[in-house]
Amino acid sequence: IYSCMKHRNIKHFSIATTCAIAICVFTYTGAATFGYLTFGSKVSPDILTNYDASQPSVMIALIAMALKTYTTYPILLFCGREGMSTIIKDLFVKVDTPGKEKFRRYVIATIWFICSLVMAIEIPNIGAVINMLGSLAAIFIFVFPGVCLLQTTLMKDPAVSTNRSRLNFSMAVIFLLLGAFLFGCVLTQAIIFNLSDDSTGTPLCVPESVSGPRVFTRLASYVYWQT
Repeated sequence: IYSCMKHRNIKHFSIATTCAIAICVFTYTGAATFGYLTFGSKVSPDILTNYDASQPSVMIALIAMALKTYTTYPILLFCGREGMSTIIKDLFVKVDTPGKEKFRRYVIATIWFICSLVMAIEIPNIGAVINMLGSLAAIFIFVFPGVCLLQTTLMKDPAVSTNRSRLNFSMAVIFLLLGAFLFGCVLTQAIIFNLSDDSTGTPLCVPESVSGPRVFTRLASYVYWQT
């Protein structure tokens, strides 16, 4: 994000980070609040599991989530591929060439895709993965911005002599500590939940019977009558 900014300075980066965090806070807080008001203490970490997937409206939401995952996968793959390629280049490659860089991109993307495919096939309950990956949100929201703020502050004022530098340094430390605390708490809860008997769930999309109505038939009928 910082490298793509038109004005690369701590002021604009802080504004962009604050706005992004504020949007995430309001969005997730609203979803969590309305979910709890609807289902109370029985609300699930994945709120879609609280709804009946046989209903066409819920199935549309599930399809929308699948499309969202499908469209964001290339972006995440690009970021991960570039990060891994940079690490490999800095650690193992002394003289880099366009041919080596292209081969490295192909290998990383292929391995990444195969691992994603194997995990999608072999892991029966996506809820276990969601619980584990949810802890990484604290890293992306708090730890990484805190590290960036800390580095930019030390680059401009290594001695942290001004009041502005002290304030930025304090905010960076708060972000790092809060991110580490949330990451540890959420990861511990996810591990405990996945090892407990409550982690077993029923798939959302289960046909009623061999000869009975199917979910996609209901969905098609719903779309037909709506149009």
